[in-house]
This record gives sequence, C-alpha cells and structure tokens, in this order.
Amino acid sequence: MIQTVIETLIAKAFSQGKEYPVYNRFALYEGCMYYHLADELGKEVGI
Repeated sequence: MIQTVIETLIAKAFSQGKEYPVYNRFALYEGCMYYHLADELGKEVGI
C-alpha cells in the first residue's frame, strides 16, 4: 500500500511538477574540493 502511494507521488512529481535549473559550483585547489553554498553571504565549504 505505502509503496503504491510512493510510486504515485513520484509519477505525479515527474509529470506535473515544475522544473528549476540547478547550478553546482565547486573547485579543486591544493588537493581540496570547495563547494559554493550559493547563500547570500557567498560561503563555501572545503571538503
């Protein structure tokens, strides 16, 4: 029953949902990867 509900919601999301562009900003520098959080302050995270 729950699996049917999940599958129905997924199908509705794919067929009726809105699409939004997504941008990922990351860089490799001195052996570390930096990921831009795209917040108001322009923060990034080093991984």
